[in-house]
Amino acid sequence: MPGLVVACYRQSAAWTCKEILLADNALTTRLAEFPNPLVALFLALDAHKDYAVSVGALQTMVDFRGQKLGGLNLRGRHFYLSRPFVEGHGTPEMMAAHGFVWRVHNADHQYWRRDGLAHHQDFKAAIEDMTGVPI
Repeated sequence: MPGLVVACYRQSAAWTCKEILLADNALTTRLAEFPNPLVALFLALDAHKDYAVSVGALQTMVDFRGQKLGGLNLRGRHFYLSRPFVEGHGTPEMMAAHGFVWRVHNADHQYWRRDGLAHHQDFKAAIEDMTGVPI
């Protein structure tokens, strides 16, 4: 459903807030459920030329230059970073410094996880550290 959302984000030491008109598509419909400034983060990722955001039934997924990076598990309300992406661009120490913990469900389902929507800045910082590309 289209609507108006106020998204706030930090620029240097100051906060900036904008009213954003959400179009009627899967990403913006899903974003309407998120608290601020999480909305601003995913809108910035989606608008950035190096990142792409897609919405699935259980996850909002982020790609970096065509490679799956991670995302947000909508049911569990946790951020995740994909094992292959971290192996190619980060380190376990880097993930731990951002509060991510290693999770193993089985041999095919392993990832780095950060619980809680309030930790969106840790997710953003981990992405920027691994890619070297500011959001």
